[in-house]
Amino acid sequence: MILLFKAITQVEGYTRKDGVYVPPHIRRADSYAEKAHAGQYRKGKPGAPKIPYIEHPRAVARILHDEAGITDPVTLQAALLHDTMEDTGATHANLVAEFGHEVADVVAELTNPADFGPGGKAAWQAAHAAKMSPRAAAVKMADKTANLRDLIATPPDWDAARKRQYFDDARQVVQAMGSKHPLLERLFSSTYLTGIDQL
Repeated sequence: MILLFKAITQVEGYTRKDGVYVPPHIRRADSYAEKAHAGQYRKGKPGAPKIPYIEHPRAVARILHDEAGITDPVTLQAALLHDTMEDTGATHANLVAEFGHEVADVVAELTNPADFGPGGKAAWQAAHAAKMSPRAAAVKMADKTANLRDLIATPPDWDAARKRQYFDDARQVVQAMGSKHPLLERLFSSTYLTGIDQL
């Protein structure tokens, strides 16, 4: 199914409660992603309150900006939009029309294929990570960190072996990256070790 999104125009910037200013171009990406992911929720423990999916790309963008100090607008917009092509039906053309080729191309780099092939998801992602642009690699590293943090904070009903495999698969992808942001790598490693210690 292809979703068509109307142009988001005249979006103004705002200041967060913590005093951080969010410029209009970032807010536009956030609004687009929120609309695209409407009705989708994060996986979590059965019976726990549902978490709207938009909270995940927002967490990825906060890791990049607030924790790693990344201010590049293309990277931050791509972070907010990184799952739209994969999970919502938004197309590369939709994103080009709204945000330009640079943003759309980074999102395309971050989009998983429909079929991972015989090696499976982790093997495909690791091979793909080695060829990622620096912008896509930064978003992917923040994405993996956010996913591990969610698994620690609101774990699904998985046994220890499955959780360990999830953590190790994420580490395999990060280690395979040819371009690594040093601070993002440290944030990922710290999160990985925290999760492993809790298994």
